[in-house]
Amino acid sequence: MIIRENYMGKIGFSESYIKSLCGMILCECVGVSGLLPAKLRIGRWFLGMAGNTVHADRAVAVKVIDGRLIIGVHIAVVYGSTISAVSESIVGKLKWAIEERTGVPVQKITVYVDGMTA
Repeated sequence: MIIRENYMGKIGFSESYIKSLCGMILCECVGVSGLLPAKLRIGRWFLGMAGNTVHADRAVAVKVIDGRLIIGVHIAVVYGSTISAVSESIVGKLKWAIEERTGVPVQKITVYVDGMTA
């Protein structure tokens, strides 16, 4: 649980909320074809864009250190897209959206490209 305090009181954000928020944002990013689970990278395991917010708990890792978020996301990109451009877009969108919606500062976002789809 991440607790944020301001002049009106305290509010808590669960890790599952942060993960589902990341999943929704990743679905909107250009060049991302799906989420991949962080622990299982063998075979044909692939989570398409249809239900990514449900499976975001397996593709997104969240840590809290000193009140700041460290996020790792595992994705598959569309063949032909520039991986560095997709990664920069993801980092910018995630950082802005999370800080805007929760007020919790983001220290680091790591994007792992584990696959490519046609």
